Amino acid sequence: MELFHVHYSQGSGGNQMKHLQGNRETFKNEKRSIVRIWNEDTICLARAIVVARCHAQKPADKDSPQYAIWKKKWERIRRSEILSKKQKNEALELMKSADCSPHTTFGAGPIEWVKLQKVLEPQYRLKVFEFKRGAPRLELIPIYKGTGNGTCLNILLDDGHYDTILSMTGVLGHSYYCDHCDVGYSHIEEHRTACPHRCSFCLTDTPCAPDGTCVQCSICKGFFKSMDCYQRHLRPYSERSRVTVCDLMGRCDRCNEWMSKKLLYKHKCGGQKHCRICKRLVNEDHKCYVQVIPKHKDDVKDRRKPLQMYIYFDFECTQENSIHVPNLCVAHRVFHCCHHLPVDQPCKRCGESFGAQRRYIFQGPTTLKDFMNWLLATTPHAQGYASAMVNKDAIVIAHNFKGYDGQFILNYLVHTACITPTVIMNGTKILSMRALDLKFIDSFNYLPFALAKMPSAFGLKELKKGYFPHFFNTEANQNYVGPYPAASFYGPDDMTSSARAAFYTWYEEQQGKTFDFQKEFLAYCISDVDILQRCCAQFAQTIHALVKVYPFREAITFASTANLAYRRRFMPPDSIAIIPNLGYHPARQFSLKASRWLSWLGRDLPIQHAWNGGEVKFGNFTVDGYDESTRTVYEFYGCYWHGCPICFPDLATETHPHRTQFTYNSLYELTLTRELALKEQGFNLVTLWEHEFDKQFQKSEPFQDFVRELEFQPPLNPREALYGGRTNATRLYCCEGDMRYVDVCSLYPYVLKHRPFPLGHPEIITEDFQDVRSYFGIILCRVLPPRGLYHPVLPYRTGGKLLFPLCRTCAEERPTDPHYRCNHTHAQRRFTGTWITCELNKALDCGYQLDRVYEVWHFPQQSSELFSRYIDTFLKIKQEASGFPPECQTGEEKENYIQEIFRREKILLDSSNIEKNPVRRTIAKLFLNCLWGKFAQRLQLPKTQYLTSQDELNKMLEDSTIALKGMELLTNPNQPESDMILVNYEDRHEFIEECPFGNVVLAALPLPMLVYTCTKRYTPWIHVCCTLTRIASFTNTRRGNSILPL
Repeated sequence: MELFHVHYSQGSGGNQMKHLQGNRETFKNEKRSIVRIWNEDTICLARAIVVARCHAQKPADKDSPQYAIWKKKWERIRRSEILSKKQKNEALELMKSADCSPHTTFGAGPIEWVKLQKVLEPQYRLKVFEFKRGAPRLELIPIYKGTGNGTCLNILLDDGHYDTILSMTGVLGHSYYCDHCDVGYSHIEEHRTACPHRCSFCLTDTPCAPDGTCVQCSICKGFFKSMDCYQRHLRPYSERSRVTVCDLMGRCDRCNEWMSKKLLYKHKCGGQKHCRICKRLVNEDHKCYVQVIPKHKDDVKDRRKPLQMYIYFDFECTQENSIHVPNLCVAHRVFHCCHHLPVDQPCKRCGESFGAQRRYIFQGPTTLKDFMNWLLATTPHAQGYASAMVNKDAIVIAHNFKGYDGQFILNYLVHTACITPTVIMNGTKILSMRALDLKFIDSFNYLPFALAKMPSAFGLKELKKGYFPHFFNTEANQNYVGPYPAASFYGPDDMTSSARAAFYTWYEEQQGKTFDFQKEFLAYCISDVDILQRCCAQFAQTIHALVKVYPFREAITFASTANLAYRRRFMPPDSIAIIPNLGYHPARQFSLKASRWLSWLGRDLPIQHAWNGGEVKFGNFTVDGYDESTRTVYEFYGCYWHGCPICFPDLATETHPHRTQFTYNSLYELTLTRELALKEQGFNLVTLWEHEFDKQFQKSEPFQDFVRELEFQPPLNPREALYGGRTNATRLYCCEGDMRYVDVCSLYPYVLKHRPFPLGHPEIITEDFQDVRSYFGIILCRVLPPRGLYHPVLPYRTGGKLLFPLCRTCAEERPTDPHYRCNHTHAQRRFTGTWITCELNKALDCGYQLDRVYEVWHFPQQSSELFSRYIDTFLKIKQEASGFPPECQTGEEKENYIQEIFRREKILLDSSNIEKNPVRRTIAKLFLNCLWGKFAQRLQLPKTQYLTSQDELNKMLEDSTIALKGMELLTNPNQPESDMILVNYEDRHEFIEECPFGNVVLAALPLPMLVYTCTKRYTPWIHVCCTLTRIASFTNTRRGNSILPL
């Protein structure tokens, strides 16, 4: 186990700079707060720093002798003319002390920033700003913030050149500027009430430490953390003003928000929030929907339109010493205008800017380094400074990038190039990666089959047929010319039986021929990249022609491409609901813990609570529990709902996501006010915070055993209804009669087209239940299964396994005696679960008994046409691209085939389009099968981030909204200052954002909708295919030409 000890420093906040108007050069020349550095050398960074440092040393008293001395020095050092050497000499001295070379070709960059910061600290803190790229107005953003809490030396980097920023308030035109959060503001209360590095109560420069007391001011109605905090709010908030914080600030009586009294008169308690999905202000009870994606404007051939670059590549590696080392890389650089052309055919348009060469080959022991240098190359600036990347905004594609080729690139970026990547991971697999201005994706995420199968899938011819002996790729064999290597070097044992047979047939044909390793090696790799480029080009062009989606630009998997296509072309507006992460009544999850705690206490005390006589109300207060004999009130505080300052210290001034009229701090203050009011009424008060409850529960086994026996059920979680398909064998051995294998055609498309799906949001029903057969949706209930049912219907999870039991206790104990017979009681056999209503109805038909209903999500509106147009579109393409069946030879037979499809599916095929087209058929089949699963995407996915500074690490460690899962120190022996930390984390359950394209209810519906018609004749089955013993009425013929032809 590896332990990390992190030394905390002052953290930093977000970037919320005021927009700046005007041209960049004009802006820099006109701003008196910016000192321009005019030089002919490459040390403008050091020059800018010494100017900023000198200005920071300015004495406060202008009448003092020290000020006169400083003024003389300042006049000399701020000038950067050739005749003034003061600035240059101090800059050179600074560069020398930081061990930075003053003669670098491309000036100073991130490596020099870190070195210079170490020399400047702890007295100074270096910050480098630049103009935000692509912004409609001039906007400054920090790109480097040094460690520590010293005086900030602000430097502006623009167009490869550094200038000095003397005053951020002067540059931004504000009265105040927060160096922690990098935000300017005109009134002290605008930011300090929200800044985690200031006290939001007395507005002092540093946070006040609570001393266990809570003091309320009777004038401004503010709550203060300590008596010192209270006293400070009675003094003027700055030397330039006589106004006190008490005069300046006030609290709203209704929503308890702490704000300026000027704003308080105009304040309206609306509880509104900004919906990131709808992109508008909404009320707190807003119910959101999956949004329709607007269509692209019609593509216009315009030579001024930027070229979209694609780079396809493949590594070949030696495998000596069980370590894969690239020794050959072939890369194709193409653009959207020539994406489909052979790589050896010049493109007139992109050739104007990038030349005629489109294929690049890197070979030898430095393959990886040479390829990455080419990939990350920059064009030199006219004055010698670094400028734009040659391959800027390129999409870099490899087949199996996530599991193989991408691992080499990620390792190089982190350990050699010291470039911080942004990655989307699935375990150790790289789904997508961004580094600098490059986007890396995996073509396997779109085309999930081996590269060798792509030519047949897309109807292409390979440049190089046959096989290559990858295990023969060693240093000793690089110049080998002779007989073909032994078959074992081709890895036949790793092939399927059919591929193995085909390989040996090919291998026998090569006997007696000469094998030239270098020739075959290069030809094999070039062929692979050529196949990848041509197939991906056809794939992207076909998809854009069909659904107006750019798959490689707008998505990272085919599932996300299908979801995007559905939302852009087929989805009705406001039809698919966004299910809230915490459910429709999120506070109920925490009420469950309160009931468990009160029931535990209630073993010896007569406590009345929600599950024992109902909650008690005193005036405006409804209390969690009450013991009338002792006049004791019991209150359980959910940390999230009461703004716990221990669990959420960094969110004190943030608006609560579910109670948008309050901040976390105001919720905590309301809790304290409630306590005072109850005590003033003469009640004894016993309180317990949720984090204290969790500790008690984890440490007490009797408490845990007690909770297991309680009847309390948590609120319905729709994801628990997502069980997946059956993959069990109902008979382990069969010896009588013949067996037949039945494959169901397009099972999921059939369900999506013909079965009803819910529309909109559900009705949440927790009492006064009707007959469950009248509901459509999801139900949380307890059932008693029948005895002796050969094919159980309802799934049940226990011990990390998904089972279909007829007895809960047997499923949990898992007896292994072959002669065992279940004799458990009804109470021992029944089990609780969340199921789709149609699944439960089928179970009731099969003998299950409904024992108790806890909660129902009923969807009054439903439709069987939600996905029908989508399915019809791609089913038509698939059928037409499959060509006519072999038995259709005459015109009459072909017309009968078209009419049969129309009769079954109401899809009219165009006879002129019916011809075999592997590309269109492959893509249509992917669209048909990949839509459903995206709706079920998990929300709490693990995330990965690479950190380069202690401030970034401190910010993550202090972030209450995430849970760190692990850290790894990534060292760079050659550049220790460029070490990184790899952090794995997850969003905490309360802060998981709703998925903008998902709906787990839709995802859970298709599987249970299948009709259970299995008998004992069925052997293994998985909802898609099954094997059954032969019966007289079953023939070995084709069952039909439509989806689900049985």
